[in-house]
Amino acid sequence: MIEGIVRMSRSIFVDIGGHFGQSVAVALDGAWRFDEVHTFEPHPDYARHISERFADAVRNGRLTVHQVAVGDHDGELQLFGDNAKGGATILPGALSSDDIRVLVRSVDINSFLGGFGADDRIYVKLNCEGGEVAILDRMSAFSGLATLAGIVADFDISKSGFGYYEKRRVMRAIAKAGMPVMLAEAAMVGKTHAERLTNWLKYYPEISAGDAKQVPNRQRLKRRLKYMLRDVRSAIGFSGKGHRRRA
Repeated sequence: MIEGIVRMSRSIFVDIGGHFGQSVAVALDGAWRFDEVHTFEPHPDYARHISERFADAVRNGRLTVHQVAVGDHDGELQLFGDNAKGGATILPGALSSDDIRVLVRSVDINSFLGGFGADDRIYVKLNCEGGEVAILDRMSAFSGLATLAGIVADFDISKSGFGYYEKRRVMRAIAKAGMPVMLAEAAMVGKTHAERLTNWLKYYPEISAGDAKQVPNRQRLKRRLKYMLRDVRSAIGFSGKGHRRRA
């Protein structure tokens, strides 16, 4: 007699800050065992670009492109910039001009994550120009923390004056909650985005499709010092070099 169906766990990749689909390209690569890939890109032009670039994966259901921002609530967010010079931001004044503005819909990160099963394993990449603070604050109260297998966070808030203190506060809350968060300055190692994301994924051998043991590279001192300098500049009230991009 069959008493029930055993549900197999799935590996889920969640890309928060899709941009041109650089992270999606890595997650869909055959080197990794991701059953589902979700990418969030609020800017309509770039969400469309990702959908067209990976049309086959969208059609077969492996990739879902969400043309919304992620935050700590369902509602709307003001997006500054058009991604033309490397990104957009939710931080007013972070770009040299705030003339380009797009009002985008936002979704509650915990509501989205709550849609997965208790046996699923979720891997999250956060690079969302200041949005990481609200998102991680919200995730620290997520009831399904056991499903979060790995998170990498790039704290863009440290590119703004005094943003470092928000980064430090959030990291303390994360540690208290027991969330598996790695900082980008420690895990994202490599010359290209693909190399950096791949290096982070190497910390999780359970999602590797290869037989050979993959050993992640350690961040070089020079790059660690770069991030440290960014934190110091932010702590004393300066915006990080390169953050005030031309819109």
